[in-house]
Amino acid sequence: MAIVLVIGGMMLGAVMKGQGMIENFRAKKLITDIESISIACLTYLNMYNALPGDDSTNHGWAGVTGGNGDGWIEGGTEKDGIEAQEAWQALRRTGILRGNPAAAGAVQLPVTPYGGRYYLGNRSFGAGVGKRNYVGVNNLTGLIAESIDIKYDDGIYNTGSIHASDPYSQDTVDLYYSI
Repeated sequence: MAIVLVIGGMMLGAVMKGQGMIENFRAKKLITDIESISIACLTYLNMYNALPGDDSTNHGWAGVTGGNGDGWIEGGTEKDGIEAQEAWQALRRTGILRGNPAAAGAVQLPVTPYGGRYYLGNRSFGAGVGKRNYVGVNNLTGLIAESIDIKYDDGIYNTGSIHASDPYSQDTVDLYYSI
């Protein structure tokens, strides 16, 4: 009987360890994706001297009207025709990111390892950082968002280069990663 309990305990420990490893992998994948999207935006800026979506020249791409050229990716929502949505189309038309450049709306937003969506926009990141464009992630649990902020920034939801839409005590938050 004691052997069965020991083996059962070892199996339970292995399952718990495995779940922790999976969660750690998902968090790392999320950050890798965010950094890749951020680099894609900066690559576009380097190539076209404008941010994707904000570029006032549409370069003749079907479905992309061009932005206002003010240096800010406007929007952050799932509506068609705003800079934040057209940024994805521009990044795909140039081949910087993979995906269907004709896709519009929420369907075009990449899916996170947690089942939410990545999106682009701008916001104030507070004193010392100021207004910045960001890569956003929606529908993260407060606990996951806080662990990412602790690991990659300062751990405080409304300071530094990673912000959250609400305190980490909330069930779900959006995370904003400054580009």
